[in-house]
Amino acid sequence: MTAYSKFTVNGFKITEREYQIWKLMSDGKSAKEIATICDIGTKTIETQRTHLYRKINAKCVADAVRMAVRYGVIKVEVIKPTTLPRAEFTITP
Repeated sequence: MTAYSKFTVNGFKITEREYQIWKLMSDGKSAKEIATICDIGTKTIETQRTHLYRKINAKCVADAVRMAVRYGVIKVEVIKPTTLPRAEFTITP
């Protein structure tokens, strides 16, 4: 992967590295964990994340994750609620 290859996500032009960081942080990874996975420094991750935020108009991780879901960067699995058996309690004095 080259960090400078540009591609478009819903009109946002971002690099492959920014896309990779977007996916990893949307998966709940910290900057340190992402740096380890990408084999680059934490400061570089923070810089790339700042660039990504600027490009997608995000102010925080929550904004970035919300956009990642909206634009298909990550997929969200909808879990249907199940009916749990009702617990029965007996109170004895």
